[in-house]
Amino acid sequence: MRIAMDCRAIESGATGIGTFAASALRALLQAPPAGGLAVLARPGAGLGGNVPASVLVIEVGPTRPLWYELELPVLLEEERADIFFSPLFACPVVRGARYVVAIHDVFPESHPELCTAEFGEFWKRRLGSSLRAACHALTVSEWSKRQIVERLGLSPDRVTVVRQSVGDEFQVLEPGAIAPVLGKYGLRGGGYVLYVGALDPRKNLERLIGAFARLSGDRLRLVLTGKAVTKGYDLAAAARRRGIEGRVSLLGHVEQGDLPALYGGARAFAFPSLAEGFGRPPIEAMACGVPVVASARTALPETCGDAALLPDAEDETALADCLERACCDELVRGQLIRAGLERARGHKVRRFACDLASAFSAAMAGPVEGLWSA
Repeated sequence: MRIAMDCRAIESGATGIGTFAASALRALLQAPPAGGLAVLARPGAGLGGNVPASVLVIEVGPTRPLWYELELPVLLEEERADIFFSPLFACPVVRGARYVVAIHDVFPESHPELCTAEFGEFWKRRLGSSLRAACHALTVSEWSKRQIVERLGLSPDRVTVVRQSVGDEFQVLEPGAIAPVLGKYGLRGGGYVLYVGALDPRKNLERLIGAFARLSGDRLRLVLTGKAVTKGYDLAAAARRRGIEGRVSLLGHVEQGDLPALYGGARAFAFPSLAEGFGRPPIEAMACGVPVVASARTALPETCGDAALLPDAEDETALADCLERACCDELVRGQLIRAGLERARGHKVRRFACDLASAFSAAMAGPVEGLWSA
């Protein structure tokens, strides 16, 4: 089986789909398809230096719609691709292979108020044509699969759940490996609560700031990393309103290589999202030996299991109580750290590679017709 994968979402500072795509590529490189692998990449994405010579890297610049719809299928036929894997739900209308699309969630249907207008419009524009062209879908949690089956009407046997992996770089580090990175950002080991991810209302960060303001004492900082994706989402103003602007650090985008040390130096990791199809950062934090506070919404209980505290995402008092316990109760901290390390061990690259192989095999064995009828 020869696989072609769209890797154009992989770029520096990517989160969400870009991170998923990078993780999937790593899995496919560790367990290469028997028929070979070809990847579409952005120019300058640096993939060429990270893949073996046996993998065909096709650099694709800014494309016109007609290229994606007409020329890409021809390219797939020329490369004799059996499967074209899109880490997003979109794929060309014209078939050049069997198309497998990743549907991470259905938030434009279930939680439209939490989606950007731009993504909502893209969803409406591309969903129908893509599901009529794709023959199989994969998703990232059982929760998301149930939503996809219910809201999009897909057959359950044409949706495969894959378990994302976190890289081996996310591990418990020695203090000596952590300190230089913390110094770079002016942080003190064990002196902050960390958030990693996009900065947008879906992540519930204003409520996190409010909960942090309720913690006893003032020895800890709240450190928020990531890019702003919603205009006008002013977290600095939110911190000023709660009177803690001096204790909240907005680091913006941080280098991927710094993340394990930033996780490892945190007193606790907070991820009180309102809606997630999976929620990768809590698993990364667990792998680094850090207590996690997430939320009881959508897929997060499935992702975190008993390895995180899971308050109601909209209950600021409950969130503050969980942060207090994760930071100050040594018994709770020890339990979370041990359970988190065990949970993270289930998210290895080899497992992800096996899940992807199962999805591709199901696509080859299943109907060639689209997931939606014409």
